[in-house]
Amino acid sequence: MMSSREKEAAAATVLIPRIQSLQRYLSDTSPDDDPEAHQLFERAVNIAFGYVSGYQNLRDQLILFDVERAATAEEVRRAHPIEGEINYAELSREHITRYPKIRAALAK
Repeated sequence: MMSSREKEAAAATVLIPRIQSLQRYLSDTSPDDDPEAHQLFERAVNIAFGYVSGYQNLRDQLILFDVERAATAEEVRRAHPIEGEINYAELSREHITRYPKIRAALAK
């Protein structure tokens, strides 16, 4: 499976030359020549650029997520004591129904 960075690079490799070609065409023509075509080319450039920048935004968000997760991973987590009686039979039945793969592994 391709990483976000690899997908971004692949999209950029394909789209950046085409975006540049469309931008050259737009700079060489006048909107007065064919306003509708000029507008369509501008929209195509914006869509292609948005597609590539979407990968960049995703990558930036993933980097921020990793930084936040690393910061919270160092926090010390402590269990809180349970008050009252624990019904171990009910707790076991709940875990058996909730985690069938564990039950199957224990049965082996």
